[in-house]
Amino acid sequence: MRIFSREPTSYRLNGRLPVDPETGLYSRNFFLLRLKEERERTKRNGSAFSLLIADVEAISTAVNGKSTRATQTYQKKLAEWFVQKSRKTDTKGWFDLKTVGILMPDTKNPGASRFKDKISNQLRQEWPGAETVNLEEFIRISTFPESSSDKNRLTPPNQGNGRDSQSNPENTTVYADILSRNLFTSLKRLAKRIFDIAGALFGIVIASPLMLIITVCIKLSSPGPAFFRQERIGLLGRRFTFLKFRSMVTNADQTIHEGYITDLINGQHSKINRGTETQPLYKINDDPRVTRLGHILRKTSLDELPQLFNILKGDMSIVGPRPPIPYELEKYRLWHCSRVFEVKPGLTGLWQVSGRSRTSFDDMVRLDLQYADHWSFWLDIKIILKTFRAVLSTAGAY
Repeated sequence: MRIFSREPTSYRLNGRLPVDPETGLYSRNFFLLRLKEERERTKRNGSAFSLLIADVEAISTAVNGKSTRATQTYQKKLAEWFVQKSRKTDTKGWFDLKTVGILMPDTKNPGASRFKDKISNQLRQEWPGAETVNLEEFIRISTFPESSSDKNRLTPPNQGNGRDSQSNPENTTVYADILSRNLFTSLKRLAKRIFDIAGALFGIVIASPLMLIITVCIKLSSPGPAFFRQERIGLLGRRFTFLKFRSMVTNADQTIHEGYITDLINGQHSKINRGTETQPLYKINDDPRVTRLGHILRKTSLDELPQLFNILKGDMSIVGPRPPIPYELEKYRLWHCSRVFEVKPGLTGLWQVSGRSRTSFDDMVRLDLQYADHWSFWLDIKIILKTFRAVLSTAGAY
């Protein structure tokens, strides 16, 4: 008797054993765990991997017509066939209920494309009826990292594709473990979202008189709009319009900040340190672009208040990593990108309450990754309480 023959759907999601004895495939939970491990390995050694996913349900339906018991048997046999055709070093599993995934370590996009063409041709030859099916529609590949020019960088996934990264689904395929949902993770995300909405609404109501006063003061103190809008990178590389109160002169030159952030990311600490060796300060504390009112807003962190609207909209969370500017992301090493792609950006975070401008960039990323790995509701509460103390003390704010 076969262990999982009565519960194929349950097994494909979260089987009690890692490998299905019927098909030789990992269950989805185990497969996504291996996908995450491979992504983490790639961040450290820069060796690209590729992921092929084949929609066996769609292929079966295209060959056999409407979904029937015969089609379900066809799906299982087709899944077994994909296992047989893959390399021994590849990891095979259920990517979701209807899709088989083949994880190919140390395989760049050209090699993965050749494998895809090969397996598509064999499928047409060996499976009656498949020769008339458009397999390009049902078999696709994703490679991580996407950039072929520099293996240590990662191009923002929606570059050239508009603001929504979902317009190119291959860009998020290798992050399927982050997008996957079960009852536990769904409840956690829902709780965090409800907390964000409630917190943002409360903050907007309480701070609205102050925000009105700041708006008037900015308009009176210097020409230009009261709000500063800038494109930033959020969860899974999605771009959004980031809001702040304007603290600089209008149309300020960004090359000063771009040069500074380049040195910070590259670890040129002695060049950008505005403090001492024992008490470093990594901040442009004499920025000529900042207005007199802007210095006050930055020192008190009041310039960040408009981000409550970003939180309400869903682009940001109350707690999370700070969202980078696109030109910052271009300078990231591959492992840095996890702070952006794997957790929603926030108004405050572990970095802000653990050193802020006195922390190196690599240490800031480590704090963000620590938050992403150990997030909990109570951790958010602790960070928010520490944020109030940090704002009142103005430590690290310039």
